[in-house]
Amino acid sequence: MNAYLYSLPMNPLLLGSDIAALNSVIAAAISSTFKYASSVTHAKKEQKEFLDELCALKIPLDKLLSAISNTNASSPDCSDAAKALRLQLSRCKTDAEKWQRMIERNIDSKRGKVIWPFRKPELEKMIQKLKEYQVVFNNALAIDTW
Repeated sequence: MNAYLYSLPMNPLLLGSDIAALNSVIAAAISSTFKYASSVTHAKKEQKEFLDELCALKIPLDKLLSAISNTNASSPDCSDAAKALRLQLSRCKTDAEKWQRMIERNIDSKRGKVIWPFRKPELEKMIQKLKEYQVVFNNALAIDTW
């Protein structure tokens, strides 16, 4: 995202739009991962954990979206917090889109089979990133200016 956008006054509607867009990408990644998990007899522990973390990330995002919708747009505290949050939302969305594309690209539609595109070390890093995003978004919920 352009650094210029982060210097503009924050609009709760814009922030809500960012959260909704990320929620949509997370939902698509959940769906793609579930397609894979349901096509194998025994999903590996890391694959299940990845799916669980994706699903868990939707909880603080849904709560943030609800909190933002009730925000006072003129609050300067809200504006500062929202600018910081938008950067994290953008990073998370970029990661989730990349993961979702990689999973979708490996779906063999002719045979209905999915080839898992991630190796264990890479998947462990992805799971850690998802956990970090959850912490960021849960911390954002603790801000009393929403």
